[in-house]
Amino acid sequence: MKTVITSQSAPAAIGPYSHGTEYNGLIFSSGQLPVDAVTGKVAEGGITEQSVQSLKNLVSVLEAAEAAQRLFLKQLVTLQIYLILQHLMLCTQMFLKPTARHAAVSQ
Repeated sequence: MKTVITSQSAPAAIGPYSHGTEYNGLIFSSGQLPVDAVTGKVAEGGITEQSVQSLKNLVSVLEAAEAAQRLFLKQLVTLQIYLILQHLMLCTQMFLKPTARHAAVSQ
């Protein structure tokens, strides 16, 4: 059965889209922008801060689907990030920093 996922903690989906969809135990989500749901503005600072905000929005979608209780480290999670070449090293550094990684996931 297909279920549409809506998170109150993520910015509103633009157009005819939803935050995510759950189907047969799998959760699909895409297009999580670096927009703060409270201010409605893109995260300030740069690519690192914007990447962290996008991940926070994704985590809120997973929480809305009550997936946090079902996710285990052994499960496969695919995350695709599209960057221009000049941002590649900054984003790589962000994922290597435990504090940035955990800031996005622990909220």
